[in-house]
Amino acid sequence: IERIDDQDHRPVYRSAHISVPALDPSAAWMTSQLMEEVLTSGTAASARSLGFRLPAAGKTGTTNDYKDAWFVGYTSTMTCGVWVGFDQPVTGIDTVGADRPFTNYSTSFSGVTGSLGFSYAVNTNWALKLNYARGYRAPNISEISANGVHPGTGFYQVGNYQFKPEFSDQLDGGVAFASKSLNAGVSMFVNKIDNYIYNQRLATSNGGDSLSVSGGQNYPTYQFKQ
Repeated sequence: IERIDDQDHRPVYRSAHISVPALDPSAAWMTSQLMEEVLTSGTAASARSLGFRLPAAGKTGTTNDYKDAWFVGYTSTMTCGVWVGFDQPVTGIDTVGADRPFTNYSTSFSGVTGSLGFSYAVNTNWALKLNYARGYRAPNISEISANGVHPGTGFYQVGNYQFKPEFSDQLDGGVAFASKSLNAGVSMFVNKIDNYIYNQRLATSNGGDSLSVSGGQNYPTYQFKQ
């Protein structure tokens, strides 16, 4: 908090500007990267459509019985907290006209992963190795729910809630040689990915950028596909 003013704009508190490191820089960077998604394609994405363009991160939240809604966000130089709510829960006719920006979404992703390998000693110097592995990755929140301007790229990003998990099958084999004075080996592998999710620029019929409008501005449109 930099300062607090009363109703007559007289300062009642001023920050002493004393700062100490509170978090490891790498952890702070990673956390900010994750929380930027809240304003890009999460529950605070509407801030972009209202004209806010600065790089920022934040988190929304609600209290029990939907009495209160909160947003706390920050840039490199500013922190902001917003609260809206009621002293008591509001239900019935008082909720007429309320807007539900997102449809209910709930799903479970599952998959089997693992690896199996063996090594065969041909003799004291030569060995053959073979390994099979299967990987799995569920779609992330951006790939599922993105529908707005990305603050880092300046593109309008679109997701798809019908994505399936990605699966990867890899087979690798090799030959190894070992002696008292030399160790050497050669290996090769092949990898196959099913349901691969990728980002693609959308184009018009004449090859130009497909544009989406947000906050009165046009943005090139990219869509996650599978």
